[in-house]
Amino acid sequence: MVLRFRKSIRIAPGVRINLNAKNASVRVGPKSLGYTVSTTGKKRLSASILGTGLSYSEVVSSKRRPVPSAPSQLTASQTKPSGKRPLAFVLLAIGAGLVWCSTPYNDTKIAGERLSTARSSEQQNLTPATAEPDPRVSRPASSVQKTLYSTANVRLRTSPSAESQIVLTVPVGSAVLSSRREGSWHHVSYGNYSGWILGNYLAELRPEPEATSSPIAPVVSREQPANDSNTISGRATIIDGDTIDIAGTRVRFNGIDAPESTQLCQNAKNKNYRCGQSAAKALDAWLATSRPVTCKFVEWDHYGRFVGDCYRSDGAAVATWLVSAGHAMDWPLHSGGVYASYQDEARMAKRGIWQGEFQPAWEWRAAQQAAPKPETTSPVRLLSGSCDIKGNISNKGVRIYHLPGQRFYDKTVLSPAKGERMFCSEDEARAAGWRRSKR
Repeated sequence: MVLRFRKSIRIAPGVRINLNAKNASVRVGPKSLGYTVSTTGKKRLSASILGTGLSYSEVVSSKRRPVPSAPSQLTASQTKPSGKRPLAFVLLAIGAGLVWCSTPYNDTKIAGERLSTARSSEQQNLTPATAEPDPRVSRPASSVQKTLYSTANVRLRTSPSAESQIVLTVPVGSAVLSSRREGSWHHVSYGNYSGWILGNYLAELRPEPEATSSPIAPVVSREQPANDSNTISGRATIIDGDTIDIAGTRVRFNGIDAPESTQLCQNAKNKNYRCGQSAAKALDAWLATSRPVTCKFVEWDHYGRFVGDCYRSDGAAVATWLVSAGHAMDWPLHSGGVYASYQDEARMAKRGIWQGEFQPAWEWRAAQQAAPKPETTSPVRLLSGSCDIKGNISNKGVRIYHLPGQRFYDKTVLSPAKGERMFCSEDEARAAGWRRSKR
């Protein structure tokens, strides 16, 4: 038994070194076509058709052809191939194989880089001017003062980052003064506030009609609700400055707080007046000019009231008008500062409650709950035209109505499902079979 040593080593794609006990050889080329050079000087060219079993092999002679001018007799040293020459062929073949395998890769790589560069150039040429800038590229801040308008309820932040703290929410259509830019962020001034707003929510043209010459122009919302299951519409009955009743459903305006019916404020002459009644009367007159009122549901409050964003039939936002006219305040706890700019305008113009001294409604209610409620011997009704009398049905079925200022007026919460309702006058209540509360 004779043991034979054979080994084939792949050194590069298409290049193999074959070793055995007698010699070594290098094969260059793919499987179907190859050229083999051995250390003995033997050269072989082989070709095959894969999958068919057909192949062809030919030994290429390494001897030199005789030159006509050469002598007919050659010495043994001249006819015998040199041992160094086949080895040089082997090294040359290895080098050629390496070059042959590396060239397509480099060409492909270079072509790919050129194609990638061309595509990048095309994308740069096709990128719109308003596209988001690459955050990895540092851009210097530009300083250009320009008046812009918010295209949505957008948040004003402390720094040009979506992760930074929110200062307040700027309502849609509000004018801001842009002083400088960093990338897509604008540093703006808005009333008494300043901060950063993303440029995607700013435009050079106001997204809604210009205000009229009236000192308190109605603000038309671009997001007026559509008629769906979460929307109610109808003629509004005024409960107080921030609450209405539509077809038996009590609706509380979202994000604002108006003075209570019995709350007192001071006017410009330091005289007390019922600011809650004034707000209710003004709201009643304003809604009467464009009926009906449509309200879109936001949530239910702890009194079971429908809290929503309401609009007149002409699209004017009710809450915005109340704050602009000085009859209500922006309630940051629930609004996020949406109405802060309108409140600033009312304060500067000294409209409504801003003409004198007053206490925010939420603080006034807290003070009333902490102190015993004084009784009023002669209740004062809301001004004419407001339906403020509460018709309550007791557990025994007794129908009693309460006037503003009476002891249990503010504590009484009506339930339309039980038949409880509001009345516009005592005559109306008595005619319906209700009697006045004694306290």
